Amino acid sequence: MKFSGLIFAAIALSCAASAANFGVYSGASYQSVVAPNSWAVAFGSGIGLSTAVATPLADGQWPTTLAGTTVEVNGQAAEIYYVSPNQINFLIPDVTQYGTTNVLISNAGTSATSTSTVNIQNSSVGIFTSNSTGSGPGAILNGVTGAASPFLVVTPENGGNDLRTRLAIYCTGLRYAGNSSQDPSIVNIAANVTANGIDAAGNQYNFTVEYAGISDPTFPGLDQVNIVLPAQLDGAGVVTLTVTAENITSNKVTFQMNSLPASEIALAMFTLSTNETVGGSNVTGTLLLNGVARSPGFQVGLRINDPSTVVP
Repeated sequence: MKFSGLIFAAIALSCAASAANFGVYSGASYQSVVAPNSWAVAFGSGIGLSTAVATPLADGQWPTTLAGTTVEVNGQAAEIYYVSPNQINFLIPDVTQYGTTNVLISNAGTSATSTSTVNIQNSSVGIFTSNSTGSGPGAILNGVTGAASPFLVVTPENGGNDLRTRLAIYCTGLRYAGNSSQDPSIVNIAANVTANGIDAAGNQYNFTVEYAGISDPTFPGLDQVNIVLPAQLDGAGVVTLTVTAENITSNKVTFQMNSLPASEIALAMFTLSTNETVGGSNVTGTLLLNGVARSPGFQVGLRINDPSTVVP
């Protein structure tokens, strides 16, 4: 799965207000609960000596010292992505105690230290946003083409018979939902994750989650949720999305849905209410389109190869 630089920008930048001393929050949602192997952000005053952005080390990890600044979570050194006098973005280490946990920031140049606490739970999903505020347009791409919003409910590049669009939602704090032992053999935790949406008209959607877990093994702390877009979202406009795992719901983000051209509306599926029936009984057939039928409707012709069967 490919993803763009907006994910890196979402981690490094923020419009959240600084706090006295410093406070620690999710690096995606800015909520007050974080999870192991997730990105967190510290906001404060004078917590860094200068501004610096890290580059990955040879082993793919991020440095534990950046611009003379270190962060410890429950005594463990944390990997750091970004440092400035008022903000530090760092990775919560994998093995940490749950509940209220100590966070220590040290500056080598001045020997100054600052301490605070953060609430750590097994999972606390936060969705990255393209404007790095924790709300508004989410860091969401078409899972096959890598294209950004607006989306269509059909992606021809899928190939095969199932052209329904899949979205890749980039987040953090999700990967151990339902896997508190952090068993590395459990890769897809989709069964433990739900994704819900609501459009501008108030229509609600429970999305099918096909995958949830690590997004890119070479980028620590980056998780991903893949959902399937139903045909009913065709032309829905702005959709508000949340992801929930272990009873903790993410921040609200949005994405834009465009309309399929009327010429591309087509029959996607035909189902019968039963496979067998007794002569003289009724059987209900259901026609599903790949999008929303345009006015004045979608014409469907029916025919039968058995003259003894009457189609109304």
